[in-house]
Amino acid sequence: MRTLLCLIALAAPLATAHADDPRAPAVLALTERTFAGGHEVALRRFDADGAAHDVQAGMPLGTYHLAAHAGTGRWVLAFHQLGNGDPLTIGGQAVSKPDDRSTLVFGERDQIVATIYGDPACTSKVKACFETPVRFSPDGAYVFVQSEGSSWATWGRWTFAAKPVRAAIADARTAAALAVDDLGKRAAYQGKGGAVYVTAWPAPAAKARKLVAAKKATVTLPLIMSAAVPVGDHLYWFRRDPADQAVGVYEAWSLTARKVVATQRAAASYPLLRGALVPVPARGSVVFVDDTGFERGTLWELGPAGATALAADVRQALAVSTDGRFVLATRRKDPAAGNAVGNGERLVVIDTVAHAERVIDAGDDVAISAGAFVP
Repeated sequence: MRTLLCLIALAAPLATAHADDPRAPAVLALTERTFAGGHEVALRRFDADGAAHDVQAGMPLGTYHLAAHAGTGRWVLAFHQLGNGDPLTIGGQAVSKPDDRSTLVFGERDQIVATIYGDPACTSKVKACFETPVRFSPDGAYVFVQSEGSSWATWGRWTFAAKPVRAAIADARTAAALAVDDLGKRAAYQGKGGAVYVTAWPAPAAKARKLVAAKKATVTLPLIMSAAVPVGDHLYWFRRDPADQAVGVYEAWSLTARKVVATQRAAASYPLLRGALVPVPARGSVVFVDDTGFERGTLWELGPAGATALAADVRQALAVSTDGRFVLATRRKDPAAGNAVGNGERLVVIDTVAHAERVIDAGDDVAISAGAFVP
């Protein structure tokens, strides 16, 4: 009955949020625009009053990943250059090399703080892998990155500084599907056969400490198809039912009771998870998109008490504000048309308290690669 009432509510249009709401956060987004003869990626800021400007424009394809710190406005993006692509140029100077390491760009609000070549073990010439900024430490002093190849992954930590310094955090044994809670206290990773291990996340220190492997699995989940995401005293994941693989479920598992306490069944048969499970630390829950049609799905929030539908026709869930009130998502201009030419994405700020939406037009034919809330 609760699910039915939620879906009935989604059928009615949400109210439009007032742009002058003082609690509505600004949005930082990576946008990709296709035009005659080329592509362009831009890092753009969208303020609550409707103003928008480019933080960095004219970037080539290969600029995919963005991590931001909601408290300080610090951000890091990654550029992966192939041999047949244009270099990344900052301030008129090329800061990348063909088939070489990823280039990481460190910024704070509208200012570029540093550009640096990434993981020396990860280049297109030697190892085909990508380095991705994943998250900041709670105080914004460090940014954690994942280097990922076809069959392995590692994690590292960069200091946020004019001359960033890298240190190893997790090796291939502990970095598989690694997820960290937003308090920076607990991490979960996966091993063979669906084994999920929970261990302490190293406390921030000037000398980085590596993640210590757990002695035994916390839970074993055949057919797990996502990271097991720790939020408070619960783990969240998406998996297929081993008895019937046409059925997919999103589950909340209590670390104290050691059992599943809430479940939301996927709408589609033989479903796949679109995007990631995005933590909501303020409520001890996660939000995610459950596909119900091509390029669109229902945005759900799952917590220990159950699931609530937040919005319809969503393509991506990107971020949640620190107070848990706002969810940043994307939606096609015409959801039913899918990825048709000219059917670009819109940013959508969903107010879970006022049950309202603020739709941000990022431009015609624009795709959204990543986004975050910033001060």
